[in-house]
Amino acid sequence: MGATLRCIGNACVGNPQACNQVIPSGSELSWPAILLNERGTDIRDLAIKVLYNLCSQSEDIQKRCYEASLHGSIISALHKQAKSVQGTKDDPFGGLSFPIDLLFWISSQRPKEGDATSNGQADGPDDEQLRLRQLVELPSLLAGDLDIDDFATLLEVVLVFLRSPKNQAYLAEGKLTEAVWDIMNLNENKLRGADIDADDQKLLVALSTSLTWVLSDIADSDAFKKSEDAEGTFMGRVLPLTTPDANVSSCFSSDLDDGAIRLLSAAYQVIGNFLHNVDPQFAVSLVRDRRIHERVFAIMVTTDNADLLHSAAGLLIQLSRPSPEIRETISLDSKAIPAIESLGSHSVQQLNQDALMLMRALGKDTPAVQERFKPLAGEVMATVAKAQQAAAASDAQEGQPMLVGTN
Repeated sequence: MGATLRCIGNACVGNPQACNQVIPSGSELSWPAILLNERGTDIRDLAIKVLYNLCSQSEDIQKRCYEASLHGSIISALHKQAKSVQGTKDDPFGGLSFPIDLLFWISSQRPKEGDATSNGQADGPDDEQLRLRQLVELPSLLAGDLDIDDFATLLEVVLVFLRSPKNQAYLAEGKLTEAVWDIMNLNENKLRGADIDADDQKLLVALSTSLTWVLSDIADSDAFKKSEDAEGTFMGRVLPLTTPDANVSSCFSSDLDDGAIRLLSAAYQVIGNFLHNVDPQFAVSLVRDRRIHERVFAIMVTTDNADLLHSAAGLLIQLSRPSPEIRETISLDSKAIPAIESLGSHSVQQLNQDALMLMRALGKDTPAVQERFKPLAGEVMATVAKAQQAAAASDAQEGQPMLVGTN
């Protein structure tokens, strides 16, 4: 079998015609799945390389591999091999670039959500959840063996599947949200590496942004509300980052470095969305017992990062929901007005709107708060009105006909 696979793989190198003979159009792709599930690692490795050579020559073959759910078999093979060699010097598959690039090519053929073939061949729910669990565990299992390019490619594959609302529900139900948080932390560790260049940094920052949105979406889902406990393991890791005595420097290289900002922004979005869907008494405990608003306001006055400020404003709005008493407690913080001023005077217009929404939320049914914020609200409304007038004038100017001079 090994000699046959080597012959097939070598024949396909730079030879699309040979690829079409190996996998004729319309033929089934049952044999790769069988070989990928072989107990012997040599056969699995060779099957990966044959598929790599086939898919490198043809997007049509990539698509057919996806439709045959070979990505699931590759994920399982990678996971099994990674678990078996973890902590050793072994090099599975003769180099991890082969299976990771192959997985990227095949998963990139995944149709949009809702398409009849979006998950490939129909697997049972248990199989789909198992594959998803294996997939989100791969970055942690392989991070120490991957260079920046391979790690980023693997994260791109993970994100292809994590953007699916159906898979997000699986993650929440399976208590796997923490694994996504671990992936984001791994990515930030890569970003702090001494050998990272500007292009790699740009790529990994974009991946962190995508992971933030995935975490936010999961936390806003009904499945997360039903399965996640406020005292659970995941929330137990996220909430301490937001408390007044949080030692951010114990988690990051320096207080509020870029990585800390991105992780705090993600934490604020997760907690804010979680609060939107649970008993308001949890928000009461966060304000009265944990004094979470104090930490959030303190962060807001030390940064001009638009993403973090936007996430912080959203979290404070959710914290203000339970009662006038809680809104009064939040608004009395010594840094409340300076923090809202940082929103209202920011060059990003969305943050100006966030300032108004936050003051409106804190002032709801709370006359004393309304009076306290009245001067600042007037200033921010003037800023917003001025920006809107400038935008309208710019739009009008762009619509003017251009005068053509004559000589």
